[in-house]
Amino acid sequence: MTSALKDVAFRRALLADSLTAPQVARRLGTARQTPPHRARAGRLLAAREGGVLRFPAWQFDVQSPTGVIPGLPEVVHALGALPALVKIAWFVTPKALLGRTPLEALQAGERDEVLLAARTFATT
Repeated sequence: MTSALKDVAFRRALLADSLTAPQVARRLGTARQTPPHRARAGRLLAAREGGVLRFPAWQFDVQSPTGVIPGLPEVVHALGALPALVKIAWFVTPKALLGRTPLEALQAGERDEVLLAARTFATT
């Protein structure tokens, strides 16, 4: 398999359970324009796939008052100007500093530890 095909497969895997902006808007109870606006502002994660903005489903939490995992916007902001797919991959890849994926740590309420890991990653 060529490197390009591996990248396509990796990208597809990262976005396999993703939602479109209209689906996210329904989930959050917002206007259709709100999810893309929040993605541009760094408060949601989204990447373009086939010309469509795709939002990984794992970032949403129906138990949270904001509809997203608590601490997610702060961590996305801490990752800085990295490309969206890099940020998405970072969240679902185990990190030695955390002993698990940043997503799992954030879901467990370890916001400060995940922020430190994000800042460390963004500056290396």
